[in-house]
Order: sequence, then structure tokens, then C-alpha cells
Amino acid sequence: MAVTADYKYADPTIGVYGVKNPFYVIINRTGAAVYNLTYDLRVTYTNTGQVITKSLTPIGTQATANPLVLIEDFMFNEYTGQTESSAPNSFGYVQIEIGETFAAVEGDAPTFQGYDTDDSFLVYNGYKPLMNELNYRDPNWYDTTPLKLPKIKKTLYLLEDDIELLSFPSFLALAGGVLVGATKRITTFYDSSGSVIQTDETILTSRPDLTGTAYWNININPFFIEETAYVKVKIQYDDGESAEYFSEEITIYRAQCNPKQGRYRLRWANNEDGDEYQNFTLATDKIVQVQKGKRILSDGIDYAATTFADLTNINRPNIREVGNKTTNLRRLRTDYLRQEELDALETLYKSEAVIMFDHDNNILPVIVRDTNFTITDVRNELVKIEVLVEIANIER
Repeated sequence: MAVTADYKYADPTIGVYGVKNPFYVIINRTGAAVYNLTYDLRVTYTNTGQVITKSLTPIGTQATANPLVLIEDFMFNEYTGQTESSAPNSFGYVQIEIGETFAAVEGDAPTFQGYDTDDSFLVYNGYKPLMNELNYRDPNWYDTTPLKLPKIKKTLYLLEDDIELLSFPSFLALAGGVLVGATKRITTFYDSSGSVIQTDETILTSRPDLTGTAYWNININPFFIEETAYVKVKIQYDDGESAEYFSEEITIYRAQCNPKQGRYRLRWANNEDGDEYQNFTLATDKIVQVQKGKRILSDGIDYAATTFADLTNINRPNIREVGNKTTNLRRLRTDYLRQEELDALETLYKSEAVIMFDHDNNILPVIVRDTNFTITDVRNELVKIEVLVEIANIER
């Protein structure tokens, strides 16, 4: 007799699953009838060793559960400034074990029989929007090339000093049981006619800051060598033998900053927990709001005073205010944006990790106050956007 676990696919451990997408297992058992049957579910996020267990009461012998819900709080976006680094809380393995507890004889106390199933799944800290399919795996993360990148904007217009970190899985489990690991960043420089000027390769496996099962984050904004019109960047994966696999390409152009305005730059985590960035180069409004707190009434008398002149004083009014708060806001404005940039901005409003770089490159955590775009201008199907953000502070 044993517990069975159905994860929908013949080989469910290939590919990558979104921890916030619906992911279900149908549990059943084979063997003779038993009494007081329950199933024991143990879920481990292996990058950190955190474990959650749950008992399931079946209907008859069948139970259904969403194991990934149990580890959602173990995964979160990690911000490490503008430093290239690994993010083990964004991407890793989840181990799911299922066992059973029952009594073989009616009236006996049920006992735990041990775990019968043990499966490990690669997951990322995010979701695929508008997916009604259960246990969804993006085919470009296991069965189709080029391998996908967790980045919405595939064409970038960057200033020379912009740090643009690209997030990507350190390795993938492909169809047929093939494991491939990220080994190189390949940067190809093109001139205005589309001819290749040169190609640079950066070995990732020799980097001590890029380790383990994680999203790896690397800067992809290169110095444009002479005659460069644009650059294409991709990640190479190897299977440890002779096969090579390549990711999607990111195309980078050099943007021209409006010389009259200092640029603000937002960084946030998109729906797949990859880094996204946007420059706001038009005029920025600085707004300061002062919120008045509670008013306390008193008689305005200083009972410790020894003269009539000191009994009442303008510095001791009979109305006092406490709990005042100052809110610093910035209304940021973009130049004209393409649809791909608008698609990326949609995830800004849902992100829990938004960072702002001001024109002096100070790093400030912010809260996005808007719940929708403010479109200020439309031209040739391109739009300008306003975003209102609040600088986070510790004032109470």
C-alpha cells in the first residue's frame, strides 16, 4: 500500500513553476481499507531549509492541495543595491513529500506510516498573469528555445551610467532530464548597418558572487565602443558536455538625456521577480504634504510659574498638536514610451519592492501612490506617463 501523487504531467519535475500561480496535487492511495486516514504534507524550500507541514483529511481516499501556497512567505524579492549578486529567495527548489497516517484496525489510534512520495520542483517567486491553467510551466523554460528571461522589456534605451541588472535562472531542468547551467554572458556590438563590430564573452561560473540555485543578477549595460549603434546581450547555458542553449536577447541602445532635467530612475520587481527599470527624464514635481495629527486642549497655564507674566505665554498655547507627519512625494514623468515599456510599468503598481535613484544617484525606497497610469501626451501611438511615488520614511 502506498500514497500516490498526481501533478498533472508524466514528468512534473521539469520546467519552472510560479509560486503564486495555481499549483495542485491530487493525492490518493492504494491498498486495503484503513481507518481515520489523513495525509501528511511536508513542503521544504531547499535554498533555506525552511519547512512547513500540513495534515489533509481526504474525502474517501482522495485529497487535493496546493503545496506552493505553504512556502509563499519563504520567497521574496531581494534588493542588493546596484551590485551584481545571487538572489536565492527568488528562484529555487521546493521539495514536496506526502505520507499517510491511519489505523489498520478500527478503534486503534492512527499512526504515521512515513512519507511515500518525494518530488522536487523548480519555482520562481512570481506568477504568469491571466493563467487559468493549473500547474502551468512556460515552455521556454523547459521545451522551447530561446530560453526565456524573467524580463518584460527586451529593448532598452539606457544612459551611459545606468546600471541595468538582468535577472536569470542559474540553471534549468529541461525536457528529457537535461540540466543546463548558466555559463556565459555574450555581448555583441553592432554598427548602424547591422554589421557585427565585435563579440565579448564573460564567464559567469568563475564569479564568486554568482553561486548556487538562484536568480543571478548581472549588469548588462556595456561601454559602447567606437561606431557602436546598439548592443545585444544573451545568456548561454551548457549541459556540462557539448550542448549549448541560448536565452532571449536584450537589445540596448544609448539614450540621450534631456540636458535641462536630472533623471530619476525606478527599479522594481516584475511579475516573475526579475529586475525592471525605467528612466523618468522630464520635469519632476517635488511635493511635500504635512499631515496634522491629534489636537490636545489645555488651559495654557504654567502652574510652575512664580510671576503673573509667566503664567500664560505664547509658547504655551492652549491647543497642541501631536502625531504630525510629513510626506515627501515625487511626480515623475517619462519621455515617449513604447508598448513594451508600458507592459513593464503595469507590474510596477503590483511590486512590493520599488527603489528610486534620484538625479544625484541617491537610493531611496518608495511607495507607488498611483493605481493607474496618467497619460499626459500621445503621439504616433507613443505615450508619456506620469507616476506619483512617496519616499518611504520612518516618521510616525
